[in-house]
Amino acid sequence: MKKNLQMPVSVFYEQLIEHGEIPKNEISYSTIIRLLKKHNLVGRQILATPERKRFSHEKVNALWQADLSHGPFVQDNGKKTKTFLIAYIDDCSRLVPYAQFFSSEKFDGEVDKIVNLFPCFSWTLVIF
Repeated sequence: MKKNLQMPVSVFYEQLIEHGEIPKNEISYSTIIRLLKKHNLVGRQILATPERKRFSHEKVNALWQADLSHGPFVQDNGKKTKTFLIAYIDDCSRLVPYAQFFSSEKFDGEVDKIVNLFPCFSWTLVIF
C-alpha cells in the first residue's frame, strides 16, 4: 500500500484477493480499512499537499514586494498633511532594503528612483 498511497482502498482490497494474498471470504473490506487507518496508511493526512506560497523565491533579491501603509499626520506650512509609508521587503530574507514616508499614495515614479538608489541590489529580478 505504501507504494500506491493514491490507490483507493477498494482497489487495494480487490488486488489482495486477486493476487491470493488473502482468501475472499476470510477477511472483510472493513477489516482492511481499519487496519490501514491504524497504521496511518489511509486518510487525509497522507494525501495532504505541501504548503505552496504564491509569491515565494528561494534566492535573496529574486523578488521584492512593495507595501504601502498609512502614516502619521505631520505639520507642513501650518497645515496637517497625511503621510504614507512605502516599504520594500525581500521575499526570501525578509530584509527591508528601503522604506520611506511620502505625502502621496501614488508612487508610480518612485520605483525607478528607489531601484537606482541601490546599485548593489541591481540583480533584483522582480518588484511586485
